[in-house]
Amino acid sequence: MSNETQAIKPAKNWQLVLFSMQSIANNLPHIFILVFFLIYHTNVNGLAAAVMGIMMTAARMFDGITDPIVGLVFEKLNPKYGKARIFIIVGNIILNICWVLMFLNITSVSNLFKLVWVFVFYVLYIIGYTIMGVGFRAGWNIITKDPKQRSTIPIIQQFVSMPVIIMIGGFTPKLLGMMGGFFDANSWVKLIIGYAIISFVCALLTALSLSSTDKPESYKNLDLKTKKYKFKDYAHVIKQSKPLRMLVVAFSTNKLAQTITTAMSMYLYLYVIQDMEIRGIVSMATIPFTLIFAVLGGMLSRKVGLKKSLVIGSWVCIAAGIVAFVIFPMMPLGKGLITASPVILMSAVIMLATVQTDAMVSDVTDDYKWRTGDHVPGMVGTTFSFVDKMVSSVGTTLVGFLLAALGIKAGIEATPTIYWGILGFFLFAPILGHLASIWAMKYYDIDKEHMKKVQDALAQDKMADAEA
Repeated sequence: MSNETQAIKPAKNWQLVLFSMQSIANNLPHIFILVFFLIYHTNVNGLAAAVMGIMMTAARMFDGITDPIVGLVFEKLNPKYGKARIFIIVGNIILNICWVLMFLNITSVSNLFKLVWVFVFYVLYIIGYTIMGVGFRAGWNIITKDPKQRSTIPIIQQFVSMPVIIMIGGFTPKLLGMMGGFFDANSWVKLIIGYAIISFVCALLTALSLSSTDKPESYKNLDLKTKKYKFKDYAHVIKQSKPLRMLVVAFSTNKLAQTITTAMSMYLYLYVIQDMEIRGIVSMATIPFTLIFAVLGGMLSRKVGLKKSLVIGSWVCIAAGIVAFVIFPMMPLGKGLITASPVILMSAVIMLATVQTDAMVSDVTDDYKWRTGDHVPGMVGTTFSFVDKMVSSVGTTLVGFLLAALGIKAGIEATPTIYWGILGFFLFAPILGHLASIWAMKYYDIDKEHMKKVQDALAQDKMADAEA
């Protein structure tokens, strides 16, 4: 058997499909919390919005801190039956239990007790989410070494995630009404239990897809020594892996821009599009276009490689932002999808510059193993996610400064200054993020040809290890 065959051993199609179920296990609770957490706890549980906002900010900072801790634990463990599956299942169980308890009907107790209760289980939810995420990142690295399959997984994920987006966006309010109503706390618990079961089943299916690859030998370092990793080793990982540093720059700036545009979206509909009721319809109309561009992004990655496809996708997104800035002022106000068509364009084309994320983290992990002999998927993945979360957390702060500078307050009418300020920030923040990605890719030295060399070299080491 040739070295290339050894290096690039494709996963079976059913494994790719089941592994893609991670997008449901991960996104179902994440999107639900993102959309409904504040609504529930302010409108149903009776807590102050300002206090909840502060709590979520503190929890977001804690979320970033947990990444390197969990990543280090991942590298220290080496159970007989692998570890990605253990992290996925254990993390998902913790997450789902805390998800239910966060929305438990405790309306009869004091607000202080409610706040402490919610904060404790929100923090534990974050820990579970992080544990599960580390397992998913490691799974990306071990399920397949085939570059084309790594580029295909995001396409499958988009298709299996679409029901989640539709369910959360369109059916959650209706399901709550069927179970007792929006203001009935018990209805929320019943619905979340159902969603949690779906998330857990998808986590099990993801773990099943890794049954043939999640083994101790998949995590063995090239020097065949058992290493005791410490926090200081994170500095070594960052120092030794220039591709990791460039990848962090590329995607954290994009994530920062996406955070800004998400936070700005309500103000865009209020002061630029001037039709708040169209938001839900726009979200649903965006789904098919998002799928189309996700498929195009995956196909482009398979053809030209991840690095080049990210650069091409970034330039397309920049062009789309400029076009949106030009045509937005020409759109008639309050005309629904016609007025919001530039938003649909921007939301769809972003897939060309985001579908590569997990596959590129896996490539960096393999490249780091080739360069240093250390196979540390947990530490590489959590280094990436830690910086990504810390940078993106600044987004809402920047939006707050902009709104204050524009003088936006309750009841204020749209003015030319507000219109152009919000429109410019909404469109040009992503453009700056994409320009940063293009710059970072100039110094990201992992292309299609380099990865073939890396995989062949790792295959030779694996064969030598087996013979020994």
